[in-house]
Amino acid sequence: MQLLRHRVFPIIDTIKNYKREDLRWDLIAGMMVTVLLVPQAMAYAQLAGVPPQYGFYAGIVPVLAYAVFGTSPHIAIGPVAITSILLFDGLSTIAEPFSANYVRLMIVSGFLIGFIQILFGLLRLGVLVNLLSLPVLTGFTSAASILIIVSQLKDVLGLEIPRYVYLHEKVAYIATHVPDIHGLTLVIGLVSLLFLISLKRLSRRIPAALILVVIATVVSNYADLGSHGVALIGDISVSLPEFEAPKLTFRQLRKSFSIILAVTLIGLIETIGVGKAIEQRHDYYQLVPNKEFIALGLSKVLGGLFQAIPTSTSYSRSATLDSTGGRTVMAGAFSALFLIVAMLTFVSSLSSLPKVVLASIILMAVKNLFDLKTAKYLYRVHKRDFFMMLVTFLVTVLLSMDAGVITGVILSFVLVLIKSSIPRITELGRVPGETFYRSIKQSKSPQRVDGAIIIRYDDQIYFANQEYYYRETLTIVEESAQPVDYLILDLRGVQDIDSSGLRYMERLHDVLRSMGITLLVGGAISPVRRNMSLAGLRRHIGEDNFYPSIQKAVESIEVTR
Repeated sequence: MQLLRHRVFPIIDTIKNYKREDLRWDLIAGMMVTVLLVPQAMAYAQLAGVPPQYGFYAGIVPVLAYAVFGTSPHIAIGPVAITSILLFDGLSTIAEPFSANYVRLMIVSGFLIGFIQILFGLLRLGVLVNLLSLPVLTGFTSAASILIIVSQLKDVLGLEIPRYVYLHEKVAYIATHVPDIHGLTLVIGLVSLLFLISLKRLSRRIPAALILVVIATVVSNYADLGSHGVALIGDISVSLPEFEAPKLTFRQLRKSFSIILAVTLIGLIETIGVGKAIEQRHDYYQLVPNKEFIALGLSKVLGGLFQAIPTSTSYSRSATLDSTGGRTVMAGAFSALFLIVAMLTFVSSLSSLPKVVLASIILMAVKNLFDLKTAKYLYRVHKRDFFMMLVTFLVTVLLSMDAGVITGVILSFVLVLIKSSIPRITELGRVPGETFYRSIKQSKSPQRVDGAIIIRYDDQIYFANQEYYYRETLTIVEESAQPVDYLILDLRGVQDIDSSGLRYMERLHDVLRSMGITLLVGGAISPVRRNMSLAGLRRHIGEDNFYPSIQKAVESIEVTR
């Protein structure tokens, strides 16, 4: 029973094995994450369209919940840019951002996303994260970075930009309202960006965003920037989040279900990707994907009960947990406790912070989302993947985020279907003096076996490709320049065969027999042999015509000659 508890609550093992030296490193790492989180919580709350206190709430209960249920000591949960802009894009069409109804929908969305992620973990549906392949994810996140940048121009330029549906409408509005740009706001934004860039180049360990927030707040108070037309954050609630069961209004969220599903999948991909990358540098823990799904889901569900907006894994804060020496999940828990202290002490004094400063922090944070390096890599090594990335990118930028996600997923399915419906078929020849076989087309040394053709299948045999297998196989047989008495099928690369594939094998055998050719099967793996036996195919082809390898099949032919 105790073992079961440990499986459900990994933190129990952490506490049992906790050492004194772990405490110092976890405290340091937790404090450094909080230093990053304070400005980011406000910035991402603004990006999500909710008051700043909800960004802080996202760094408390969700973080503590992950510390209890998570399996990685270096995954930092909290508000992130991509989740914020995705949900803003979907929910702003249903309710007015920053309104009470909008905030409620944002919290309920997190509750729903968490529930789906828990379901994924319980049903072991981690394979579904492959719905967003690397090209799709690259195209989508790169497009999202552009949408985020444009969404922040209103605060950088001091313009009241209407909430247009399409990107080009926003750009056109800005282009026609250049004279209305608020000069002082623009100057503050440019200075803020230069400040962040300069400190980052000096040292990545410097908490540039927090230093900027403090300096900008002091300057704003001293110069009374609000009276000069600079938009300020305003009052920030300093109370701790209270328990409040969200009023579930799923009917309103039906319009945004594609966005909610995208946030669900992207959150899982980010967590596993970041977690696995950091895990490789350590040998004392192992990331368990399905447990991670449950932990992520519970962090959102429990966070939703305490007014937290939807959370995800932060690249920057996770890297900070690792680089500053965090050793256990307690580092994350300490960051939540430090954030509570910050909220109760100095956060309320940030009310005079210019919004443009937060916009500059967001712009710096999302610049790495535009992944030009991966785009160049895809163009160089795989044009089809590059095409899929480009289409996803363009649809997301020109239409909407949910259209981009749906297009990317559909493209992934279509390309997988096309690829699997045109499988690779290779004619093999024996390397002289050896017992292994290579493609006849790719090398001059392999030689055909007298009276036999050897063909290798490199994909599953199922309804979508069985006709292609049939057509190409018979073409190779009919175009053979030498008499053919045997066709040997190398099925080592066939991982599965469905009912249509079984019928195909029966059909191929019968056609070959009518041509006076004997079908031999070599190297079929256990699941494929089992399906063939259940379908009576082994008996139909002949038990003696199945061999453990191609070499054994060739030897049997040579013995009979």
